Amino acid sequence: MTSIAAPVAVDRAGDGAAAARDTLLGLLGIVTHDLNNPLQSLIVLLELSVDDAPIGSEARVRAEQCQLAADRLRGLTAALSAVLRGRPQDAGQVWARAQALFGSRLDRSGVTTRCDLTALAEVILPAACFFILCATFLLLLASCEQSLGRGDQLVVTGTLEGDRAVLEFGLLAPDPACATPAWNEAAAARLGALVAAEPDMVVAVSPGRIRLVVPPEKPTT
Repeated sequence: MTSIAAPVAVDRAGDGAAAARDTLLGLLGIVTHDLNNPLQSLIVLLELSVDDAPIGSEARVRAEQCQLAADRLRGLTAALSAVLRGRPQDAGQVWARAQALFGSRLDRSGVTTRCDLTALAEVILPAACFFILCATFLLLLASCEQSLGRGDQLVVTGTLEGDRAVLEFGLLAPDPACATPAWNEAAAARLGALVAAEPDMVVAVSPGRIRLVVPPEKPTT
């Protein structure tokens, strides 16, 4: 007798993950819009403040520091806008967007990053890949918070297997004698739920390593 319980459960999990992602998209749209409008005004006012303050004055130095912070916010809102547009991008662009969102968090966790996506330079990844990459970063961050101060290194590599892109994330301890970094179980479950909504993608989580297999997508015209 053939059981259909497992496929139904998988379908429901995928539907639930897709619905959760749609809800997140809606929330991101509201937040991005509400942030972008006052941010543009803030940037213009800061530029005027810098122009009005004498060179070398404390007021000018503070205004320039605020400018740097505003530029950081502008980069983040641009990354969020790219997510909402859902446009397929090449691996380098996807990585740059993820770095804009999570780079400072990795720095604060003491994680150094080494990335080589040369093999995927001309591969266009589906828009949904960015959501999976974000979930991967959240898994990395949640896991690193369990061992703060250890100085782990994140090594990211991209390769091609047939017509599929493979992104591998290795979290290495600074001392080979150290135990392999353990993944945060709750964050790993969230990553699995997101991938369940994208049946064409495959993720494998093993000690110290995450392997994501993604079908390429042709650029839209």
